[in-house]
Amino acid sequence: MHKFPPAVCGQDGGARLLPLHRFPRSAEMLQADLAAARAAWLDNAKTPAERERRQESDFLKDVDSPGRVADFHSLRHTTGTLPAAAGVPRVAQSLMRHSTVALTMNLYTHPYAEQEADEVGRLPDFARIESKTRRAEVTVLHSGLNIRTAFS
Repeated sequence: MHKFPPAVCGQDGGARLLPLHRFPRSAEMLQADLAAARAAWLDNAKTPAERERRQESDFLKDVDSPGRVADFHSLRHTTGTLPAAAGVPRVAQSLMRHSTVALTMNLYTHPYAEQEADEVGRLPDFARIESKTRRAEVTVLHSGLNIRTAFS
């Protein structure tokens, strides 16, 4: 097992990364941190229009428009998603202390919309791919009639 530095998990290097039982008010701490970060982000808007756009955003809110809550479990999903998105899924597995990378990837990682768009953009242009056969015939049953359509 990998030992983390004392600054991360304690002097013996073997303690849990974040022993939540020592922080009974951790949810309130997380909410306060998000509120402070959001306030600073809003204050750093360069123009009134930018500030208004930011205020309409869900960024750094503890509860977003659809009602999703930022809590420690959602942070666990972030811990899995960020290393996986960076191309190092085994790091995500190690950080999350999972027995298999499949567990981490299947349950705790989520693709970003930008990643999905990038991957779809990498697909070949199927309209330009030439068929291995010069001609194919497809039989379509429509209203009880056989209509034969040929395409190249």
